[in-house]
Amino acid sequence: MANDRYKDKPLLLLLELYVLDAIGKLEEKDRALLEQMTPKLCEMFGTKGTWKQAIEKGMEFPSHLPSLIAENWEKNSKLAKEQKLQLNPKEYAMQFVYNNFTQ
Repeated sequence: MANDRYKDKPLLLLLELYVLDAIGKLEEKDRALLEQMTPKLCEMFGTKGTWKQAIEKGMEFPSHLPSLIAENWEKNSKLAKEQKLQLNPKEYAMQFVYNNFTQ
């Protein structure tokens, strides 16, 4: 997922990976990277736990946010399927982050 889109915006990538995890589409290579980053993320956000918990604390996300993201994904996937379309998980994550976490 790394490209110029994330230059000087590392949080953008973390949020997109968070969304991909919530919808069950996080690639193993990205999960491994996040797990390696866990100590630094916890230090940065002043917490202990998993990479996901660090992001949730740092962003002040409610604990039920992953289920809300998953519900939204399922709803939109169903609508797309009814129109004979298929949602791309990475594009969905990018759009979700843009619509909900950027100003």
